[in-house]
Amino acid sequence: MCWGVLALGFALVMAFLGAGGWIAVRHSQRIRSSVADLARDQLLIARFVHDVQMEENAMTEVLHQLAQFRPALQDHESLFRNLEQSDQHRSLLLVELSALGRVRRSDDRVCPEEHLPHPVAVR
Repeated sequence: MCWGVLALGFALVMAFLGAGGWIAVRHSQRIRSSVADLARDQLLIARFVHDVQMEENAMTEVLHQLAQFRPALQDHESLFRNLEQSDQHRSLLLVELSALGRVRRSDDRVCPEEHLPHPVAVR
């Protein structure tokens, strides 16, 4: 009788340890998956921020040339073409971002996650 109770107790302990190990493995797989998603999202956000900054630099250069009394480009058509190309590239970025479902339109600023307190401003 005493050996039967000990064997039953040992079997229960082993079953609980096995269940705990199985739960730990499942949670570690979920953590790995979450980390991979987070890293992918961070790289994607960094790429989009870089693209936006490059477009901002191009637009700033064009606007600076327009504001000068003697612009470096004498042809205003080419300045407007540059502005139009920047606007088209910006529109493509917004379409690509909205396809990911991560764009919140507030002055067209990009917010990578909905839980952030306010949109990310690129300077």
